[in-house]
This record gives sequence, C-alpha cells and structure tokens, in this order.
Amino acid sequence: SDWSSDVCSSDLVGTLGVLRAAPFDGEERWFLFAVAGQASQVIERLDALERERKVRLQIEASRAQLEFLTEMTNRLVPKMREVSQDEWAILRAFVPMVVPRLADACVVRIVEDHRLAVVAETGPPEFLGPLRSILSNLRHRQEWEIVGAGGVAVVDDLTRDVIAALAGERFADGAWPSLRSVRSLAHVPVLVEGEAIAVVSLVTGRALSDRTFSEEADGPFLSVVGDRLSMLTENARLLDRGRRIAEIFQRTLLPDTIPAVPGIEVATRYVPSKIEDEVGGDWYEMVELPDGRVVAAVGDIVGSGIEAAAAMGEFRTCLRTLALEGLAPGRLLERLSEFALGLGRGYATAFVCAIDPLGGELRFSSAGHPPAFLVRANGDVEALEGASSVPLAVESGIAYPEASRPMTPGDTVFLFTDGLVERRGESLDRGLDALCGMLAHPHLSVDGLVNRVLDGAVGGLDQRDDVAILAVRLLAGIQRLDLRFPAEAASVARFRDDVRSWLTEQGIAEREADELVLAVSEATSNAVEHAGRPELPVALTAELRGDELVLS
Repeated sequence: SDWSSDVCSSDLVGTLGVLRAAPFDGEERWFLFAVAGQASQVIERLDALERERKVRLQIEASRAQLEFLTEMTNRLVPKMREVSQDEWAILRAFVPMVVPRLADACVVRIVEDHRLAVVAETGPPEFLGPLRSILSNLRHRQEWEIVGAGGVAVVDDLTRDVIAALAGERFADGAWPSLRSVRSLAHVPVLVEGEAIAVVSLVTGRALSDRTFSEEADGPFLSVVGDRLSMLTENARLLDRGRRIAEIFQRTLLPDTIPAVPGIEVATRYVPSKIEDEVGGDWYEMVELPDGRVVAAVGDIVGSGIEAAAAMGEFRTCLRTLALEGLAPGRLLERLSEFALGLGRGYATAFVCAIDPLGGELRFSSAGHPPAFLVRANGDVEALEGASSVPLAVESGIAYPEASRPMTPGDTVFLFTDGLVERRGESLDRGLDALCGMLAHPHLSVDGLVNRVLDGAVGGLDQRDDVAILAVRLLAGIQRLDLRFPAEAASVARFRDDVRSWLTEQGIAEREADELVLAVSEATSNAVEHAGRPELPVALTAELRGDELVLS
C-alpha cells in the first residue's frame, strides 16, 4: 500500500519480491524501492531499444520494397513495347525479378478457357510440378474468389489438409511428399479493366528460407505489386491497341492497288515503326496519265500519330489531282506546298518524278527529301540529285527546280522515305551509301530488289521510323504507230492496210490482227462519216505496251 500510488501512473510489468523472517526497516525498504526502480529503467531502456529495432527494420523493409518497385517499373516499362509480339511479355519479365528477392519460387498463370494456364515459372524443380497441378485448380476454390475480386490471397502454412482442400484427397496423398517443403503461398491478381486476367503465385520453401507470407505483414505490399503489374499490363494493351488503330488508319489511306501500266513493273512496301509508339506520315503514290506518262512520288509528313496519317491522306489526294492536271514535277511541288500551307499541318518532304516510257525520259524534283536512286540495267546506280529545295509548307512562293535523266528499258527508279536509311548515331550519307550498294542487283525482279533492300536495311533492326518504298522499272520499249489521213472514204482502206502491216511487223497473230483491223475499220469509218469537214484529218495512234495494244 505504501508504493501503489507511485506506480499507478505507469504500466506494471512485474514485482520484486524479497522474503525474510525479520521485518524490513525503513532504510531497507527504500533500498528495495531503489533496486526496483533501477530494474524498471533497464526494462524501459530495453523496450525502447526493441521498439527502435523494429522501426529500423520497418524502415529497411520499406526502403527495400520501394527499391523493388522502382526497379520493377524501370525494367518492365520497356517491355510494354513487346506486348504486340508477346501478350504476356511483362509478366514473363517480372518472374526473374521475384526469386530470391521476394520468394523462393514464382508461377504465373493466365485465365484461359475456364482454367488457369501456366505461362512462366521459376524455382526448385522438385516441387514446381506438383505445385503447378494445385495452382491450376485454384480458380474454383476459395482463394480464387479472393483473387478474382482483386485481393491478395495468402496461404500461410501449406499443410496436407490445405492441399486436400485445394485439390482433393487423392491428389493430396500423392503430392504431399513433394510439397511438404513448401511453407506458404501468396496469390497476386493482375487486373485489366477490372477483370482478373492472370495470377502471380509467390512461394516460400521450408528448406530454402525462413520466410513465411502472412496477410497482415505482406498483404499490403503485394497488393501494391499487383496494382503496378495490372497498370503496366493494361497500359501496354491500350498502347498497342492505339498503335494498331493508327496503323490500320494509315494503311487505309495508302493506295489499295497501284495501277497496272503496260511496259511498267512496280513494287511498293510500307513497313511501320517497331519502336515508336505512334505511326508516322510516310506515303507513296503512282498516277497514270492519259498521255502514257507515269507520275511516281513518296513523301513524309513531319510528326506522328493519327494527325500525321490524316495529313498524309490529304497530301496524296492533292498530289493525284495535281498530277492529273499534267503538271511537271517542279510545278506540282510548288502547288502542293501552297496546299500544305493552307492546310496548316506543318512541314512535309516529298520526291516526285515523271516517267515517260515512250520518250525514255525521267524528270524529277525534291522538296527536302532524300534523293531517289536510278538503277541502270547494267547495274550502275545513281543518286538523283541536283533538283532539290526546302520542304513543303516552309514558305509561300518557293520554286522547286527540275532535272532529267534518260531512262531505257531495264532501268529502275527507286523512291523511299528516310526511315530506310536513317539510323540513330549514324550519318545519313552512310545509310545512302549502304542503300546504293544493295541496289546494284539489276538481275532481280523489282519485287525481289525491294525485298533484298528491306532485308538488308530493316531486317532484324528496331527501326524508329516508318518506311515507304515505291520502285518503278521500265520494261521493253513501247512500239508506236501514228497515222493521219483526210476525212474521206478512201482513207479507211489506207488505215486498214497500214495497221495490218504494222501489226505483222510486231509479230501479232493473224487472228488477233484480223479482229484489230476490223475495229480500226469501224472506228475510222465513223470518224470519216462524222468529221463534217473533209479537209480535217483523221488521226490514229497505235501503241504496243508490252502485252497490251492501245488504239486511239
């Protein structure tokens, strides 16, 4: 009763009892109080040290967890680009990070066809097999109900009874000898749009470590890990979906088909970027003109994504319209630049050439674009330079110069965008020189030549820009016949005779020649009959373009 009032304000952790036959005097009693007080101070100091140790351990654990989350983000974010090739790339890359830092084994399962299929695992092989059998059945168990709702399910002691509850008595009898080394399990869900699409199961082993998962100690951190895995997986899918939409949109704006022009062999390719998150504005176009010429062009819109793809579609439409007006390449680029300025979508580059198969001439002009290459039939390769100016939409009133080269049967003009030759850390000249070497194979078909270039320049590389290619080869020369006779009945027979002689010289079969001569006879008779003025001539033109004959 003498000391109860002194300790009532503190926690009582024990008593100091001293027994003897003789009573304690006052001095002895106060000595015993002093001994008890010293013991209290020691206990309080030890308690403070223990609390400090626990705090320090918590800080160290928190620091380790933060470091793991940071490393996890740094290592998995680059894997987001690989989801288009491997849907589970992020989860596969996560597994090696877990062992042995968080667990002694890890198994990743995906929800597939009403069951859980293993897509990645690591850990001691002696219990991974039986463990995998258990985990594949968890979807219909209590743990799956927790995981399916987005929670972390923890089995803190994997006993035989737990195995029997998870997979049945028969399985428990056979699996328990192999699984007795497993201490605990933690199942972490991966959610996309609120639905569990995968489960990451972390395992601790009795003989491997002293770790045991508990819901109270490990649940909050594992929940954060699951949230980050879910976020990365969902964002990767959204990124891939957006990229696919943009790529599909761009492909729909490129020509479905290239016109089949007699005497011309054409090959085209569009290769989207493998690295960047958005498609670019690369394009190609070819237009056949009524006079037999062909306009071929490639271009690149500055920027990327849906806006660049939309601008590309507008550029192509405008170029087709201007080409059909018969504009020369330089004048066409001048008008296209004015259009781009009015469009207000930023700069663009383009290379335009006009091929005259009959005259054997190639005219070209460039708006800030890499030069096209002219591949001669004998294997010589020439960069088409000397007719270049600034990109489109830089300034109003810019004149674009033109240049020309002779073009003979077997020659190929190779147009491309800069993604084919530009590499980070390398000069453009190096890429152009390499391309020049790859083109020196005129014995290949145009399609084969394009494939060779793509295999050499792009194959196996993660090119950071889109690539558009348009290659045009001039085949055997066009044979032409021009006739002009007065608009009188006697001229019809002259048309028939001259056309028949010319068809025979070209090796046209007699039966086909008869049908063609009959068509010529009917057409020239109508022209003579309806001319109205005999002094005006009737003109007939016949062009043999490869396997096609055109009569006008």
